[in-house]
Amino acid sequence: MSQYVMMAENYVSTLFKKKTGHTLIHYLHRVRVDQAIRLLTGSDLPVYEIGNRVGFVSDNYFIKIFKRLTAQTPSQYRHQQREKPDSLSL
Repeated sequence: MSQYVMMAENYVSTLFKKKTGHTLIHYLHRVRVDQAIRLLTGSDLPVYEIGNRVGFVSDNYFIKIFKRLTAQTPSQYRHQQREKPDSLSL
């Protein structure tokens, strides 16, 4: 990203945190986990595949970051979402 905007890495990181309140990596993790949540609830893809699709190269790291941000593993999250009653059905 710093090459794209032709600025030093440290400057871009500092500016990003100042403007957003989050580090660049924390923001990226949040975006990836949000996308993973959509895939967990909207598909039957295996957890390792979802992690890979959203940009995590390691299954264990994906699970660690997902749990840090949601307090659940991806499998726990998917299971909990499937147990919730469908509010549209009567």
